[in-house]
Amino acid sequence: MVVDRFQNELKELGENMIATMFNACGVGLAAPQVGVLLRAIVVDPALGKNVNSEPIIMVNPEIKETGTEIFDEEGCLSLPGLYSYFPRPEKIVVSYLDLEGNSCIYETKGMVARVVLHEIDHLNGKLFWNRLSILNRLWLKFMFHRKNLS
Repeated sequence: MVVDRFQNELKELGENMIATMFNACGVGLAAPQVGVLLRAIVVDPALGKNVNSEPIIMVNPEIKETGTEIFDEEGCLSLPGLYSYFPRPEKIVVSYLDLEGNSCIYETKGMVARVVLHEIDHLNGKLFWNRLSILNRLWLKFMFHRKNLS
Protein backbone atom coordinates (compact mmCIF):
# COMPACT_ATOMS: atom_id res chain seq x y z
CA MET A 1 0.00 0.00 0.00
CA VAL A 2 1.33 3.42 -0.95
CA VAL A 3 2.20 5.56 2.05
CA ASP A 4 0.31 8.86 2.09
CA ARG A 5 0.41 9.75 5.81
CA PHE A 6 3.69 10.71 7.42
CA GLN A 7 3.11 10.43 11.15
CA ASN A 8 5.00 9.13 14.17
CA GLU A 9 3.91 5.55 13.43
CA LEU A 10 5.90 5.66 10.19
CA LYS A 11 9.01 6.86 12.02
CA GLU A 12 8.57 4.08 14.60
CA LEU A 13 8.20 1.55 11.78
CA GLY A 14 11.43 2.80 10.19
CA GLU A 15 13.34 2.56 13.47
CA ASN A 16 11.94 -0.92 14.19
CA MET A 17 12.82 -2.10 10.67
CA ILE A 18 16.41 -0.88 11.06
CA ALA A 19 16.73 -2.69 14.40
CA THR A 20 15.21 -5.86 12.92
CA MET A 21 17.52 -5.71 9.89
CA PHE A 22 20.64 -5.35 12.05
CA ASN A 23 19.50 -8.02 14.54
CA ALA A 24 19.10 -10.45 11.63
CA CYS A 25 22.52 -9.46 10.20
CA GLY A 26 20.79 -8.20 7.08
CA VAL A 27 21.60 -5.29 4.79
CA GLY A 28 18.05 -4.50 3.71
CA LEU A 29 14.47 -5.10 4.80
CA ALA A 30 11.03 -4.39 3.37
CA ALA A 31 7.96 -3.58 5.45
CA PRO A 32 6.02 -6.66 4.19
CA GLN A 33 8.79 -8.86 5.64
CA VAL A 34 7.75 -7.65 9.11
CA GLY A 35 4.03 -7.96 8.42
CA VAL A 36 3.35 -4.33 7.47
CA LEU A 37 1.77 -3.84 4.06
CA LEU A 38 3.28 -0.45 3.29
CA ARG A 39 5.72 0.55 0.55
CA ALA A 40 8.72 1.17 2.80
CA ILE A 41 12.22 -0.30 2.82
CA VAL A 42 15.42 0.17 4.79
CA VAL A 43 18.89 -0.29 3.31
CA ASP A 44 22.30 -0.33 4.95
CA PRO A 45 24.63 1.38 2.43
CA ALA A 46 27.61 0.15 4.50
CA LEU A 47 26.50 -3.43 3.72
CA GLY A 48 27.04 -4.58 7.29
CA LYS A 49 30.56 -3.25 7.48
CA ASN A 50 31.39 -1.20 10.53
CA VAL A 51 31.72 2.18 8.81
CA ASN A 52 30.18 5.56 9.59
CA SER A 53 27.03 5.28 7.47
CA GLU A 54 23.39 5.62 8.43
CA PRO A 55 20.72 3.25 7.08
CA ILE A 56 18.41 4.79 4.51
CA ILE A 57 14.64 4.57 4.92
CA MET A 58 12.83 4.80 1.59
CA VAL A 59 9.09 5.34 1.45
CA ASN A 60 7.28 4.65 -1.84
CA PRO A 61 10.56 3.93 -3.68
CA GLU A 62 10.49 3.90 -7.46
CA ILE A 63 13.27 2.95 -9.86
CA LYS A 64 13.88 5.76 -12.35
CA GLU A 65 16.99 4.52 -14.21
CA THR A 66 19.00 1.35 -14.47
CA GLY A 67 22.36 0.46 -15.95
CA THR A 68 23.67 -2.68 -17.56
CA GLU A 69 23.08 -5.96 -15.80
CA ILE A 70 25.75 -7.96 -14.01
CA PHE A 71 25.69 -11.37 -12.34
CA ASP A 72 26.21 -11.48 -8.60
CA GLU A 73 25.12 -13.55 -5.63
CA GLU A 74 22.01 -12.80 -3.63
CA GLY A 75 20.26 -14.23 -0.60
CA CYS A 76 17.29 -13.22 1.51
CA LEU A 77 16.32 -13.09 5.17
CA SER A 78 13.01 -14.68 4.10
CA LEU A 79 14.85 -17.69 2.60
CA PRO A 80 17.68 -18.36 5.06
CA GLY A 81 20.52 -20.44 3.68
CA LEU A 82 19.59 -20.04 0.02
CA TYR A 83 21.88 -18.04 -2.27
CA SER A 84 22.15 -17.82 -6.03
CA TYR A 85 23.76 -15.81 -8.80
CA PHE A 86 21.57 -13.99 -11.29
CA PRO A 87 21.59 -10.66 -13.16
CA ARG A 88 20.43 -7.31 -11.88
CA PRO A 89 21.33 -3.79 -13.00
CA GLU A 90 24.70 -2.67 -11.67
CA LYS A 91 23.62 0.96 -11.32
CA ILE A 92 20.24 2.49 -10.40
CA VAL A 93 18.59 5.81 -9.69
CA VAL A 94 15.66 5.58 -7.28
CA SER A 95 13.21 8.26 -6.19
CA TYR A 96 11.57 7.99 -2.80
CA LEU A 97 10.11 9.97 0.07
CA ASP A 98 11.86 10.32 3.42
CA LEU A 99 10.02 9.97 6.74
CA GLU A 100 8.85 13.59 6.56
CA GLY A 101 7.43 13.15 3.03
CA ASN A 102 10.26 15.02 1.27
CA SER A 103 11.19 13.88 -2.25
CA CYS A 104 14.65 12.36 -2.53
CA ILE A 105 16.79 10.86 -5.29
CA TYR A 106 19.38 8.19 -4.56
CA GLU A 107 21.92 6.99 -7.09
CA THR A 108 23.94 3.90 -6.28
CA LYS A 109 25.74 0.98 -7.86
CA GLY A 110 27.08 -2.46 -7.14
CA MET A 111 25.78 -4.44 -4.18
CA VAL A 112 23.86 -1.50 -2.67
CA ALA A 113 21.90 -1.19 -5.94
CA ARG A 114 21.20 -4.92 -5.78
CA VAL A 115 19.92 -4.57 -2.19
CA VAL A 116 17.58 -1.69 -3.12
CA LEU A 117 16.21 -3.65 -6.10
CA HIS A 118 15.82 -6.75 -3.93
CA GLU A 119 13.81 -4.85 -1.31
CA ILE A 120 11.62 -3.16 -3.94
CA ASP A 121 10.89 -6.65 -5.29
CA HIS A 122 9.48 -7.50 -1.85
CA LEU A 123 7.15 -4.49 -2.10
CA ASN A 124 5.95 -5.92 -5.42
CA GLY A 125 5.33 -9.39 -3.95
CA LYS A 126 8.47 -11.03 -5.34
CA LEU A 127 11.36 -12.94 -3.81
CA PHE A 128 14.74 -13.35 -5.51
CA TRP A 129 13.62 -16.95 -5.97
CA ASN A 130 11.07 -15.72 -8.54
CA ARG A 131 13.91 -14.33 -10.70
CA LEU A 132 15.68 -17.69 -10.97
CA SER A 133 15.30 -20.19 -13.79
CA ILE A 134 13.38 -23.38 -13.06
CA LEU A 135 16.62 -25.35 -13.40
CA ASN A 136 18.33 -23.09 -10.85
CA ARG A 137 15.39 -23.47 -8.44
CA LEU A 138 15.50 -27.27 -8.74
CA TRP A 139 19.25 -27.28 -8.12
CA LEU A 140 18.87 -25.07 -5.02
CA LYS A 141 16.07 -27.28 -3.67
CA PHE A 142 18.22 -30.36 -4.17
CA MET A 143 21.27 -28.78 -2.52
CA PHE A 144 19.23 -27.32 0.36
CA HIS A 145 17.54 -30.64 1.15
CA ARG A 146 20.82 -32.52 0.79
CA LYS A 147 22.52 -30.08 3.20
CA ASN A 148 19.69 -30.38 5.76
CA LEU A 149 19.65 -34.19 5.60
CA SER A 150 23.37 -34.43 6.42
